[in-house]
Amino acid sequence: MRDTAVLTIRARDTTATFRLTCRSWASPEYQVPHLATFVHRRASTGQPLTVAAYADLADALWPAAERIRASGSDDGAHHRYQLTFDRRSEDRVTLRAESRATHGPGAPYRWQTVCEAHGLAALYREAAEMMRRRARFMCGFARAYRLPPGYPTEADLLRQRDRYQRWADRVDAGTLPAPVAPEPVQARPER
Repeated sequence: MRDTAVLTIRARDTTATFRLTCRSWASPEYQVPHLATFVHRRASTGQPLTVAAYADLADALWPAAERIRASGSDDGAHHRYQLTFDRRSEDRVTLRAESRATHGPGAPYRWQTVCEAHGLAALYREAAEMMRRRARFMCGFARAYRLPPGYPTEADLLRQRDRYQRWADRVDAGTLPAPVAPEPVQARPER
């Protein structure tokens, strides 16, 4: 089965929406750490967080990533994410992740918030939590089945969880660079 995720990125006055169709990679356990890593790499190199930068990454990782131009519709999506970068906000980075859930047989699907992070340290902590969930799942999976070659083990995932936690601790201590939000677009003077 293939899951679909709709990701909306806002950076200042620019917004883009992507529809990602993939297997389990659409889930918050994969996407929240992925987005946290994207933000961290841009922040640690001093590069601005822009829609174009994410579009380049999405094209490289998901050749099937489809940009939704007009409506930004989340019709049929299993998960949706909203990542916002704003220089004016003290948080600078916010993420909201939601998944469709049903509450009983025959009940309609509704959006349910999986995580909401305001600020860089909170984003990294959410990524650490998602890695902990993946590690717990992988532990049960490994007990029931043999892990295919190349699959991360529980220990691998816990090491990644610890890395996100260290990043959060460094943000709290002030030793990790803050992300650079894009500058506002300057209007061209008329001639």
